[in-house]
Amino acid sequence: MIKGALFTKKTKSAILLVNCVIILIVVSLQLRYQLYEYKKDFVFTIHNVIKKDITEKLSTTKGILTSLVSYYQASGDRSPSSFANFSGDLLKNYTFLTAIGFAKLVSGDERVQFEKSMPGFGLYDFRITRYDTESDSFVPAREQKQYAPIILVESSSYKLGRYYGYDLLNSKYFHENVRFAMESSQIVPVYNFFEDAELQSYYFIKAAYAGGSIPADNDERLGKVSGIFIINIDISMLLLPIKKQFEGWYIDLSEEKEEGPEASLVKGKSILNLKDKTPVDEIRNTSLHVERPLSVADFDLFVPLILIISVIVLQVMVVLLWRKDLLVRRELNYQAKHDDLTGLPNRIFLRDKLRGTLEQLRRNSGGEESVAIVFIDLANFKEVNDFYGHQFGDEVLKEVARRFQLTLRKTDTICRLGGDEFIVLLDTVGDDKLIVTTIERIMECMKEPVISDSRKVYLGASFGVATFPADGDRARDLLKNADAAMYKAKQRGRNKYCFYTVEMTEKAIERMTLETKLRQAIEDDAFEVYYQPQLDGRTGAIVGLEALVRWFDEGELVAANKFIPLAEDTGLIVSMDLLVMEKAISQLGLWKKAGLSPGTLALNLSTRQLQNPDFIDILEEKLASCGCKPEWIELEITEGHMMGDPEAAIVFLKRLAEKNIRLAIDDFGTGYSSLSYLKKLPLSKLKIDQSFVQDLPGDEDDVAITTTIIALATNLNLEIIAEGVETEEQRKLLVELGCYHLQGFLYSPALPAKEIEQYLRRNPFEFPNSSS
Repeated sequence: MIKGALFTKKTKSAILLVNCVIILIVVSLQLRYQLYEYKKDFVFTIHNVIKKDITEKLSTTKGILTSLVSYYQASGDRSPSSFANFSGDLLKNYTFLTAIGFAKLVSGDERVQFEKSMPGFGLYDFRITRYDTESDSFVPAREQKQYAPIILVESSSYKLGRYYGYDLLNSKYFHENVRFAMESSQIVPVYNFFEDAELQSYYFIKAAYAGGSIPADNDERLGKVSGIFIINIDISMLLLPIKKQFEGWYIDLSEEKEEGPEASLVKGKSILNLKDKTPVDEIRNTSLHVERPLSVADFDLFVPLILIISVIVLQVMVVLLWRKDLLVRRELNYQAKHDDLTGLPNRIFLRDKLRGTLEQLRRNSGGEESVAIVFIDLANFKEVNDFYGHQFGDEVLKEVARRFQLTLRKTDTICRLGGDEFIVLLDTVGDDKLIVTTIERIMECMKEPVISDSRKVYLGASFGVATFPADGDRARDLLKNADAAMYKAKQRGRNKYCFYTVEMTEKAIERMTLETKLRQAIEDDAFEVYYQPQLDGRTGAIVGLEALVRWFDEGELVAANKFIPLAEDTGLIVSMDLLVMEKAISQLGLWKKAGLSPGTLALNLSTRQLQNPDFIDILEEKLASCGCKPEWIELEITEGHMMGDPEAAIVFLKRLAEKNIRLAIDDFGTGYSSLSYLKKLPLSKLKIDQSFVQDLPGDEDDVAITTTIIALATNLNLEIIAEGVETEEQRKLLVELGCYHLQGFLYSPALPAKEIEQYLRRNPFEFPNSSS
């Protein structure tokens, strides 16, 4: 047996035994079911085919007997020839009818005279007889009050001359039935076994008045009966057609037995006996017996055969599995611990590897050796995935994984946690220098663009480092601390790395707490909208308002630069932006209806909204519901965010411009903009970032940059506005350079709607320091 095999010898034997038992049970149940269906069909055939056929023939016979009596009573011709002609036609048409006879009722006093008169009827040596079983012959009947001797007989198959004179009332087989027929005037069936095999058959008898003298009898009910008509039915001829239809079956009518209905499979003979005790129609004291041989051909062996073959195949497969189980287990283990897309080890592999490594270091190194965890998060990958599609994103990830593998040492391990997150396990690091060198090599390999399907993207990354044992002695702690360090590096910008410190854990906890509160605030719609005026620096007249979100948590104002980046990272910015836009547009509509002139309403547009396919429809619907025109709105998008995927931004912003919505670039000059893309954007305004304004007019570099931005906007026929204006000197310089629209604390901080409305109601809109 292979070492480490999935199945032990005992397990293999158990599997084989269980399979055999299962197949035996299934085959047995299948055959029993087929036998049940066979019996059900068998019983159905007996009742609905065989019995029906016999019953119909017997009903026909009863009808014939009734017609015969009616004809004979109505006819004036009672001669033997007339009887023979009428009966002969019936016997020819119905082959199962053997004989038709008529017995005359004769009183005891009339016997002698009646026997002497019969030669005139064509019956010579006629006498009333009975059947003697001992001598097996017909002998003169005993003296009795009444006789019913047969005087007319017509047969289709044999001569019944010796039965002329046979007294039905002197027969143990017919006596009671004849008496019943005479009393009830009904057709009475009789099943009779003579010792003479020729006469073992069924009879129908009917008493009727057929002319002639009325015999004397003490019972007045018999006064109108002068004769008995009898029809003989040949059982074999009756059953012949149905036996031909069901060739090989045993079908018979016989005397009723004492035992009840029986249906059993006779062992060895394979004969199915079914004895139905129920009488056929009105035949009393008889039973229909049907037997049919049960052969292999009656069973559908296809399903059992398939089951047997399946077991054989299954056993072969089990044998193959016994030989391959170790290889399969190794393959499954590999798949469970490796990423399907990149082929890199996954989180499970990293957990096991890191635990094993740490355990070994604790036992052997005495704390002298260490390992490092480097948490890597790709920058802008979510945007690439959303804009170019998951298929392109997958190709990017595979290329990045390939580069990482080429960069690291053989002793190091690179794992993909999922999405755009990777972990590097650096084995046996002596100091931080090796860690830094490894990170720099990874940064260097990321400088080259990733090209796929003629598309080219640049990716950066953020790196967080945690080391053992300095930053934790458990795998979970190291991973958590490296993640915290990565977030700190992310805050510093692209392609930055950061080593873990204790303060980072506190920051991580603080961040998680803030995220929880932020989600609740969005759910509760707990945000307020403040408005900061935008003025003409020459006249002090208001030209617009910028809507800014404010969040008060338990009465305290949460800094925007604290929760907005978090909202961006978590994607909550989409819901938050929609809440702010809805409130601001509603307020703008109210001001317009009140006859106020707030100018253009500037709304900050998150990059995440560029990925929201419903955003434009939602914005249009809100503008329409509030009675606002699209040109009253100006959407500001941050330059750095927009340039993450300028091609997609151009398509999205053009759709907005087609709706007559104004567009502005916020924080212009701080990002990575390209003039080739800038000229393609449907912009209406550039906004000079406050970082260039705050040191005016003293900083010559800022003066030069500001001058250049203003000149660029002028050449591109774009409006220009400066934010962060706080001093009169700044105002004067910006106006002199040609930037007339200003925003900042020189005029007013952001204020709630009620306070802004007070200023809007002044005419003109003037602030204390608004003079030029």
